[in-house]
Amino acid sequence: MNHAPLDDVAAPYAVDLPAAAAAPAASAARGARSGQSVLRPLLFTLGAAVVIAWLGLAWATTRTLAPGSSVSGVDVSGMTRAQAIAAVDAGIGAQLEQPVTLTVDDATDTLIPARSGVSVDAAASVDRLTGPTLSPVTLVRRLTGTGVDAS
Repeated sequence: MNHAPLDDVAAPYAVDLPAAAAAPAASAARGARSGQSVLRPLLFTLGAAVVIAWLGLAWATTRTLAPGSSVSGVDVSGMTRAQAIAAVDAGIGAQLEQPVTLTVDDATDTLIPARSGVSVDAAASVDRLTGPTLSPVTLVRRLTGTGVDAS
């Protein structure tokens, strides 16, 4: 029986120890990368959904006025911009036609504000309630009907 020296024979079961030790680490790194590859699109999708919802709310609050909205005491709840401007013009216009008595020391005089140049910019006031905004505070106030200063 002839045997070859061990140095000349390649063993089919020879294992490179550094490579075998590195295999679990490489597998873990691939697993971490695949987790990141799933997480990144998920975060992007979630972020895009938040931005779309925010823009949708911003747009929706420009269509009609929230319940409880008023401009200088004139109720404009649920109205469109055009309806609110007409209501403010009529409501404030009537108030500006009412005489006001001014008293200084012993002298008194009557003033009618509308005839004295006092007016209201109804469009600008209503635009403060319906104009485009991305402010989260303003959006929440519009949606809940809490105080938005439009005077």
